[in-house]
Amino acid sequence: MANIRKIVTRIGSLEPSGRGGGKVVLPGGQEALIPGGAASVLLLRILDNLRRTRRPVYLELDAASRVRRLLLPRIVTVLGLDEIPSGDLAVRVEPSNLPHILRRSNPEFGVLRKALAKPGAVLLTETDAHEIVDVRPARKPASKAVSSRKRAKAASAVTMAQARTLFDLVATASCDPMTVPPPCIPFLYPDDGCWVRAHEMCRRIVAAGVEPAKIWLSGGLNVTTPNNPNCKLFWYYHVAPTVQVASSSGSEKLYVLDPSMFDEPVTDQVWMAAMNNPNAAVKRTPWTQYNLGGGEDPDFSQTEDGLIWLRDSLLLRSAGPDGPPPYAHCLTAAP
Repeated sequence: MANIRKIVTRIGSLEPSGRGGGKVVLPGGQEALIPGGAASVLLLRILDNLRRTRRPVYLELDAASRVRRLLLPRIVTVLGLDEIPSGDLAVRVEPSNLPHILRRSNPEFGVLRKALAKPGAVLLTETDAHEIVDVRPARKPASKAVSSRKRAKAASAVTMAQARTLFDLVATASCDPMTVPPPCIPFLYPDDGCWVRAHEMCRRIVAAGVEPAKIWLSGGLNVTTPNNPNCKLFWYYHVAPTVQVASSSGSEKLYVLDPSMFDEPVTDQVWMAAMNNPNAAVKRTPWTQYNLGGGEDPDFSQTEDGLIWLRDSLLLRSAGPDGPPPYAHCLTAAP
């Protein structure tokens, strides 16, 4: 990391180059150069998204002001730090459903740990592998005052054919990992943000005339996935929409709609078993519950902010050395 400068700032303007790559103009007139290459188009798209939404970017620049690494800071509240068997720290933050790792091998371990231990919100930057590289004080955005929507009705009962139609309704909204055009849902970035995707799915299902519910599973959840370069993920919790499916005999069974894990509706038992923790705690709620703690997002403003962050995270992964998901080495790996 010799001669590497770290900058966390907002973007003033972008100047793409006809030869690929481009130039980023930062506040104060400082410039950063995006080298040409296969990933440059995706990086410029991410930078333009950050510029338009006035969100900060983390840049590492070499002595010639060329961008060597681009990451996505976000404001979080630290809930706790847990030492894991490797001796590193797993950092629990809100909002997030996975651990963020602070490596003891990081030269700035002590400084970062001290910053994470302070009360209040922080601006946290991590790699695509969720290893923390930068922590700065931040002010948590003020909550938007919105009128709560009317309470959810009892969940609708649907036929199996209707459940498949609803699954296809949300699954076909999946993002192309190389373009991520709004309003797509980034199912191909399953690492984090399940509560965001679940709420957006519920919005679309309700708009189709069906009242869903939600199922939450919390505990140490271990899942395999072809959409992470490591082919696996650890979650503190996971959530997805559910519908009641009526059989010809009149009985009903709960089915989960979760395109981040399956390619069709599955029973709640199959869904829970896929997370490999028989002792995990299950909770069923109305679809209007937005996060695990019980909050709501009646105007979907938090959902939209979360989707913007998830889409950029998917783009950044696609620009990385492994390319876009799904990953062939995960699909061909032995079970």
